[in-house]
Amino acid sequence: MSHGELRDKVAASLYEASVNTAKNKIDQFKIDASDLLDLATRLKGESFLATVIILTSYIEEKTSDLLKIHLRTFGSKSDEEKIFGPMAPLGTFSSRIELAYSLGWIENRQRQDLHIIRKIRNLFAHEAFKVTEVSDRFLAYLKALHPDFEGRIKIIDKALIHGGKKISAPFNRRDEFTFKAVWVVWDMLVTLLTLPVAKSMQVEMRSIVGNYDKQPEAIRIITLQIVGAVFELHVGDADPTGAKAQKPD
Repeated sequence: MSHGELRDKVAASLYEASVNTAKNKIDQFKIDASDLLDLATRLKGESFLATVIILTSYIEEKTSDLLKIHLRTFGSKSDEEKIFGPMAPLGTFSSRIELAYSLGWIENRQRQDLHIIRKIRNLFAHEAFKVTEVSDRFLAYLKALHPDFEGRIKIIDKALIHGGKKISAPFNRRDEFTFKAVWVVWDMLVTLLTLPVAKSMQVEMRSIVGNYDKQPEAIRIITLQIVGAVFELHVGDADPTGAKAQKPD
């Protein structure tokens, strides 16, 4: 073996070790989407207004939880309030999104989706009796949100075909919003869990999550929970993935 080949072999081994360390770090984080499964069941009986407010608030809460995981540990609740309190530097959803993006912890795609979620929440919260699911402003936001949702549906339907099931159709505005919002949760959770760790270990994010069978357990569990929520909302089966039983140790 030549010196160049030896050098490449050592470099590859060091990189693989960094990837494994990153995966272990991610598995130490105690965050998942198990509560989204129960939320999906609850949303079936809620009005469209309540559905929008509940889902968008959930996304904001999860985004904030992940930021707190990666930022310096707070010694007390009062220390946390100095950063995340209503009048603090990260007191708004918008500021938290921009911090995550500025640090390179989310990509521009997630940044855009999270800002659209924020705008939808504000629209319905501030004009609850004027805005409906057919209002022009909401429809414009909905169209811009996670635009490849039809591709997701095709992928899921292809996987479901042997079980004789498919995503409920036709999609109305409520269905489209809940479907897109759930995948925004998945996209945000996976990226905001993985990318900060990938950057700190100087490895590519795809090296951590690119192969499903070799992903960190935390990421696989989140994916199962998200798929379970999609089934609950749009396929009609209660937790067919067994995701409710899947939680980080």
